[in-house]
Amino acid sequence: MKTFLALSALAALFQSVSCLNGGVYHIKSSIMNNVLADQSDQGPLGFFDSIDVPSQNWVFTPIEEGSNDFKIQSGLGQYINCGNVEDKVCYPGKAEEGPYRVELVGDNKYAIKRTDLGLSLDALGEILVISQYEGHKSQQFELIPVQWYTIPTIVLCKREKR
Repeated sequence: MKTFLALSALAALFQSVSCLNGGVYHIKSSIMNNVLADQSDQGPLGFFDSIDVPSQNWVFTPIEEGSNDFKIQSGLGQYINCGNVEDKVCYPGKAEEGPYRVELVGDNKYAIKRTDLGLSLDALGEILVISQYEGHKSQQFELIPVQWYTIPTIVLCKREKR
């Protein structure tokens, strides 16, 4: 029994360090009930009501198997671009920044940190910024798995007359 309890505690500790799998997630702010959305050409990355559209889906791709470092890309194909300066507003962009380390910091709450800069994503009001990690609630995010459905499409082509 003691061995079982010790192994259970060890498994729980390991899970708290590396429990996120690659996949598609909504990034929900801990300070409001909104999710991060890529509005592309309409301004900075911001938090909006969840309406389950591709712009609110974020693909987390592990850098290597078993790693907590991820590439993060929106369902529209854009990356989170915050630059290299603290307290900078984040925008969607084609350039890949990061990688981002995802760390469990509470009950299904994660900090998302740029490993190359030591800075963290932060919900400042309704926009996303990058700042020093201080453990504030605004720097904690709930990652909600998204189920992707493939919808068959038909491509209609106009035939050219010869």
